[in-house]
Amino acid sequence: MQQNNTNCTICSDPTRLEAKYDTWDVRRCRTCSHAFSSNITKPLENIYDQPYFQKNWFLFPNLKLFKIIDKTICNEFGLKARIHDLGCGNGNLLHYLYQKGYRNLHGSDIVSCLLPGIEDQINFTQIDMLDIKENDAYDVAISIANIEHLRDINTYMNKLREILVSNGVAIIYTINENALIYTIAKMMRILGIGFAAKQLFDPHHINHFNKRSLSQLVQNHEFEILSLKTFNYPIRSTDVFVDNSILKALVLTGIFITNLLSSLFKSEISQLLVIKPKH
Repeated sequence: MQQNNTNCTICSDPTRLEAKYDTWDVRRCRTCSHAFSSNITKPLENIYDQPYFQKNWFLFPNLKLFKIIDKTICNEFGLKARIHDLGCGNGNLLHYLYQKGYRNLHGSDIVSCLLPGIEDQINFTQIDMLDIKENDAYDVAISIANIEHLRDINTYMNKLREILVSNGVAIIYTINENALIYTIAKMMRILGIGFAAKQLFDPHHINHFNKRSLSQLVQNHEFEILSLKTFNYPIRSTDVFVDNSILKALVLTGIFITNLLSSLFKSEISQLLVIKPKH
């Protein structure tokens, strides 16, 4: 996989080079402040290999996030909501919703790595989201930690509009580059300590959304923002790619302290946006 386009992935305006890594660059839009990875030369199979799906993110799902999504759907549509989880991964969220009483559950992903037994609970299709043909089919479209993986995010937003009923709701969960942990990592990078920034800006995340750039994207596509919240990952769901056990413990301690501070200053690492199409 190689991405050479240097124009902003949101507004297509010129960008500046912010940082260079061994197999990719990070660029920053001069207009909307959005950051994205470019010139990616790391092979796709080395990004989404088998160990990718053994991360703590998959092994220890964020139940606080799931509860908020459940409450949002139930308040808007009730248990009869027709739901599609785009890029559903192993199906953790859909399994959670099934346990809460939802039965009209659909999931799709470019790979098939579902939890054992979940096939009887959901309708799953192995497909690229952009190839889905259904129009006006779902009350709720959920995008959990996948929009940051795509370069063509404008086509993605168009597809969200296509698959929603007229009063449907999209729920987007992604990273928040305004977060305190990103600020600390970028400061460390300037000082020559690059491991934290290298993990946060790893090229499996092409788009590094901040609150301003994500809001700009959805407004560009005529969506109304119903709510925007920020969260930290649970520590047990956090992956730290450090081999030394002592150093790993120190890094996790640093993340724990950073999480406490970021919660105080409302600069958590992820953001949850609930939107609906404007009419």
